[in-house]
Amino acid sequence: MSHIREVTLLKGPVLSVYDDITNLQHVHDQMAGKIDVELLSEPSQNLEKGHDFHFLMTRFGLSQEVHIQVEEASKGHRLRYRQTQGLFLSWTHVMEFEAHDADYTKVTDIIDYQVPFGFLGHLLDDLIIRRDIQEILKARAQFLKSQFEHGGIKKSINC
Repeated sequence: MSHIREVTLLKGPVLSVYDDITNLQHVHDQMAGKIDVELLSEPSQNLEKGHDFHFLMTRFGLSQEVHIQVEEASKGHRLRYRQTQGLFLSWTHVMEFEAHDADYTKVTDIIDYQVPFGFLGHLLDDLIIRRDIQEILKARAQFLKSQFEHGGIKKSINC
């Protein structure tokens, strides 16, 4: 099992940051340039425990349908979801939200995942996959920082 933890400070109140980041219609924009994301399921305004949603994710010209289930949703505090179908043997992503100073929110992303293909998968994880996931998270953080400096995510797509 691999573990990644990244922390990002975003300008804005906790509830606004939570609502923008967890809005499924914004996922495409958050991943732009790294992964092409198409929401296949009907978007929900509020993610709640047990909510399922599906994406088509394309990277390097290869597409994979990914099914996600929300395991925990505490508005403004924490969101935890897991992959129920997709590329990884297991994938859990936790986002924790915490007020930081007067005008900022600290967002902590915690990802635990397991790659397929046994020893070869572990080798690829050590050489490529972990670093790639970290780069994707850093690119997402840069996008979010630039958006929140201007009041939140403005651009969204019709899914």
